[in-house]
Amino acid sequence: GADFFYLLAPSDASESLDKTLLKPFLPFSPDLWGLVIGFLLFSALVLAFTDGNNPEDYENQSKTAVIFKSMYFVFLGYVSGGAANAPSTVPGRLATVGFGFFVLITLASYTANLATILVTKSVGGGITSIEQAIEMGETICVPQAV
Repeated sequence: GADFFYLLAPSDASESLDKTLLKPFLPFSPDLWGLVIGFLLFSALVLAFTDGNNPEDYENQSKTAVIFKSMYFVFLGYVSGGAANAPSTVPGRLATVGFGFFVLITLASYTANLATILVTKSVGGGITSIEQAIEMGETICVPQAV
């Protein structure tokens, strides 16, 4: 028969609620999240300025309503991965292309950083050798056949 050897390391599985809720924000630093939100607000202002007279998206609303609806379009577009409106002007379309490029770059960076965090956490830590377990004074179970 085959001999099986298992090395089990204790882990601290308890995690606070606030740490659990903040996990989706780990791939970017707080400063970078602030920059992302700042760029989204800037994009909303550009969209309101370049395409605010588009009756299909804004229904001839007041300037304040146009700005808030532009913010809605931009934030919805960011979380959905693409433009959420259909600009009718050339400057509005150019702004939307620039926004789409921003979404592409940030989502790719977010995904890459998240993958790195997940791989790093699953690889690191724990007991890596018998010698380390002995040095730490861990209990080692050995089958009687050995």
